[in-house]
Amino acid sequence: MDYFLPSWYQAKDSWDAPDQLWYQQDHQRDFDDTISQVRMFIANQQPVCLVVPAYFPNLRYFLYRQKILETKWVSIFDRLQGIPADQEMHPLDYHDFNWPDDADFVYSSFNLLVYRQGKLAYRILQGPEGNLIGVERLLDDQVIRKLIIDDRGFVSRVDIFQAASNGWRREYLDPTGQLQFIEEADGRVTIASGATAEIEQTSYPSLTDLVVEQVQKVFQGVASTDGIFLAADQEHSHQLIGSLGHRGTLSYFYDRASVQTDQERGDLERAELILVDSDTNRRGVEHLTHTPVIELPPFDTRLSLGTSNQEEKLKIFFMIQGLSDQELTTALRLFLAALERDPLRELTVVTYQRWSERPRVAKILEQLQREANYTAIYELAEEETTQSENDLGEGLVKIKKRRIHLQEVHSEQDIITALRPMRLVVDLSAQPDVFLQIASISAGIPQILAQPSLYVDDQKNGIIIKSIDQELLSALDYYLTGLHHWNEALVYITNRIAEFTGPRIIQQLHDALGGEN
Repeated sequence: MDYFLPSWYQAKDSWDAPDQLWYQQDHQRDFDDTISQVRMFIANQQPVCLVVPAYFPNLRYFLYRQKILETKWVSIFDRLQGIPADQEMHPLDYHDFNWPDDADFVYSSFNLLVYRQGKLAYRILQGPEGNLIGVERLLDDQVIRKLIIDDRGFVSRVDIFQAASNGWRREYLDPTGQLQFIEEADGRVTIASGATAEIEQTSYPSLTDLVVEQVQKVFQGVASTDGIFLAADQEHSHQLIGSLGHRGTLSYFYDRASVQTDQERGDLERAELILVDSDTNRRGVEHLTHTPVIELPPFDTRLSLGTSNQEEKLKIFFMIQGLSDQELTTALRLFLAALERDPLRELTVVTYQRWSERPRVAKILEQLQREANYTAIYELAEEETTQSENDLGEGLVKIKKRRIHLQEVHSEQDIITALRPMRLVVDLSAQPDVFLQIASISAGIPQILAQPSLYVDDQKNGIIIKSIDQELLSALDYYLTGLHHWNEALVYITNRIAEFTGPRIIQQLHDALGGEN
């Protein structure tokens, strides 16, 4: 059995899971290393168990969205709140509450609001599936009380806000409404006299102490041959790694964690193995520890070739995440020059940021178009148009508009779908996107990067450039002029794809941990 402890937290100093409000779900990627590793292990018939330290009352909805609902899981807060492992789901509806007779229900753009005598009295909060996740009680437009609803159908926690003292407290309940413990604003935790959970003390200095104690209990009976994978982050992994008894594998994913303090360096030595997803993260930890470091993708490859060879246009996928204004300006200037060389070339600018990148990209494009006398008109767009009319003083002349598209992605499927018609992928950030690299290999698409990567071999399945200004344009031409180099890359990718399949990744992990699990 392999155990996974994810980093699913609202903030580094909180044990609450990320907010599940439906209208906030597209502000961030909805995948991470734990989700992908669990999927990979399940797909290869490897027994796994999720150990979730976060307070996550809507865990089952989240697991369903990630397609891992059937995974065995242990919730630390379920144990603390005395919630049985076989607790049935009977989801609550807001109609199940006893509302005042004078309550008026009003649907806003984001929430269901409840007014009394013309004043806002309650705010009903819903999740991505329309599920009830909370009810806020308001007084003079200030939240004074909040009910947190568990997706199995009961009030899991009551948050009480004290405006006068700027304080708060949280009361954690079992499914019958029985108080289990209280968390105060100063961090202290008091266990209720009627608590049913197996908790050793009557009070704790902080919620962290209580969570760590329970995590330690979970792993007391785990076999020494079982793998334990702890998602490294900026605070929780440090608090939890001591509970694993020098047996945990710290998993570094994207920029979720970095090693900057002596405390964080100490965590490296307390781990059995360090797992990194990129050359960037390897460079960040390898020289700081004697613990073995292994670099493997958290995503596996699946050969699913794209359709670019069926497309008339030569489409370029340009990921702009992590680029400064200067880097983006330099790159877009060169992309415009590349588009000028062939009317079939087309650019898709891709970002994870919700619409906030659109004004930046549009401003830079407008600046570049003022600087140069392009024969085509470039326009940041979402829908295809092909022609416009422009009065040049000599009658009406039709000028072709070649669009530069801006596309947002928020999930693995978004990226896979966006890649299908692409001829080339470009990611010039200091920390290139790992999932994008793996997905590009699966789709048979060569890549241009500005950093070395385990997944891209220079002049084989892509090009590693040292200078955007001096090398990007020639690298674009290398794959977009004719098919010779593109076909060579496709053949190389097809031969290499087996290196990053699920069985190979799992085997390498188990080998690094000392043998078969």
